Amino acid sequence: MLYKRIMAHRHTSRYIKFIISACLCLCFIHDACAESSAVIPNKSGALSMIENNEISPKAELVMQLLEQVWSKGNLKLVNNIIADEYTIYNDALDPLEGKALDHRAFMNRVIASRQAFPDLHFDIKQIYTTTDGRVVVSWFMQGTNDGDIPGLSATHKKINVPGMTVYYFNGYRISGHWQVFDHLVMFNQLGITNIDPTAH
Repeated sequence: MLYKRIMAHRHTSRYIKFIISACLCLCFIHDACAESSAVIPNKSGALSMIENNEISPKAELVMQLLEQVWSKGNLKLVNNIIADEYTIYNDALDPLEGKALDHRAFMNRVIASRQAFPDLHFDIKQIYTTTDGRVVVSWFMQGTNDGDIPGLSATHKKINVPGMTVYYFNGYRISGHWQVFDHLVMFNQLGITNIDPTAH
């Protein structure tokens, strides 16, 4: 597959990989949501694209994940909304990319992120439930870097970074994601200018 060959090539920069992944994600959303019949606002100002004109139960679960678990650190919800095995299919620069997490590993990931950004918040912009049961959400990740990131000291600067995630399900629990967001924007907002975009 050409995509896999490009992404695996040692001369392909992380920035180029991000652009390719983002384009593929947008194509996926267009194809998956093409048959949806409604776009409606919900109480959070997000949008849901589903056939019965209501926010789907799966979209509600994703909203709980982003608004309660990631944005508020409510780890008590993890066992209920996350499957026993959660796979990170694509998430550039994440050391856990390609790995399956149990509940404890998933919670540790949330804890580490919120230690680096104690006021971490996901502002949901759009959320779509596809005809095959996946949920696609676009968001802005916001927060203040008051804790160290591995290899980087706290900058105490704020970020507001756009991204997009496709969530997968096992029944009515979230079983994994495929995600892209603009790391270069984040590094610039943090004032980190010595990141080599061609590093791999």
